[in-house]
Amino acid sequence: MPSLFHLELLFPALLTYSFFVPLLLRVYMAAIFALDARKYWDKKERWWVPDGVALVVAVLLLVGYAAQLAALAGIAYLAFVFYKKDHESVFNNKPLMFLAFAVLLALLVSGAGAFALDLPY
Repeated sequence: MPSLFHLELLFPALLTYSFFVPLLLRVYMAAIFALDARKYWDKKERWWVPDGVALVVAVLLLVGYAAQLAALAGIAYLAFVFYKKDHESVFNNKPLMFLAFAVLLALLVSGAGAFALDLPY
């Protein structure tokens, strides 16, 4: 007997594409980190190492190579931006920072997904 709390999936066929979700997350985060690295050239005061980390994270996430390591480096970069108040970054917007943290954490747990150089197999 079905209960009120036992609901069927509305679109079970969409679960076929669950392997492609990390690809979308990777490309989204790569674009955000590339935008942040691009802001490096517009800054008055330049931080070589953190902005270089943002560029490396963007490239690694885009191609899907060492995606879990790139996610860890991205989380470390977010922590740097969070604690360093005078660092100009795209992630100075707190809701974007926490959304990026959630997406990087999901990539850390799920892996790179489809069309990546480091497949989990």
